[in-house]
Amino acid sequence: MKIVVTGGAGYIGAALVEKLSFLPEVKQIDVYDNLSSGNLDFFFNAQLKKEKINFIEGDVLETRKLKALVKGADVVVHLASLDSSASYSASVHHLEQVNHWGTAELSYAVENADVPKFIFLSTAEVYGFSDEIKTEDSTTNAVTPYAESKLRAEAHAVRLASKIESIVLRSGIVTGFGSVKNYKGVANKLFLDAITKKRVSLLGDGKQVRPFLGLDHLVYVLENAVIGRLESGIYNVSQVNCQVLDVLEDLKKVLPDTEFIFANHHLALPSLLMATKYGGVLVNENFQFEQEFANMLRYVKI
Repeated sequence: MKIVVTGGAGYIGAALVEKLSFLPEVKQIDVYDNLSSGNLDFFFNAQLKKEKINFIEGDVLETRKLKALVKGADVVVHLASLDSSASYSASVHHLEQVNHWGTAELSYAVENADVPKFIFLSTAEVYGFSDEIKTEDSTTNAVTPYAESKLRAEAHAVRLASKIESIVLRSGIVTGFGSVKNYKGVANKLFLDAITKKRVSLLGDGKQVRPFLGLDHLVYVLENAVIGRLESGIYNVSQVNCQVLDVLEDLKKVLPDTEFIFANHHLALPSLLMATKYGGVLVNENFQFEQEFANMLRYVKI
């Protein structure tokens, strides 16, 4: 099996590539990444089965490279994206170009090359904010430029489903230690601040709920999508809906010297809750922030 992973040198991509490299049925993994994050941890991961991995530097807007990239692939996993934090620094046009049109270009390349399977990582943010639990049947309501760009990108994956296996995974906020470091997600950022500053800042009253999952669990779902345990369709991917205050409480159990500072303590921020439907096929293990933070702490050297 030959697999292409766009964004494969990033936080999620590197963890997936590492996992896939140990599967006997996987013979080659082409990692396609423009290295725009500046993080080169991927190249120093001693756990990779490097003989299976071929790195290609490139951008999802480079049409000619994409055509050559997907030729002969059995599965294309599309992770390359500007993330939600980029919404504050990137222009709306840039988000649209990379997240939407980059996915469009890749989907056309996949279609023309007759690739049998396409897997796209989207976001829970396409549902917007609500106190109601969102399922895969819920109406989408993208309210940020990032969410809008991902929702438009989803349409290209859905279009492919009439011809090939096409899977969309709407992920919650990912947390946990990976060979490629990432501290942009809420929980990971809180952990980093607690380690380096012994102090964390929080906007609002902290009662806003978000869907969370561990990096290992997302990789598990992606792996099972690759090997064929998920059918074509849209799947929510999360393990727990949790108030940010509860995340802080579990962080305090692991790093008790951490000071909490609230900005605009009386500000109530909107929530987003999500449920998944793959429980009948895949295991959705219980997720505990205390355990996740304790595991992350094992890798801290100072």
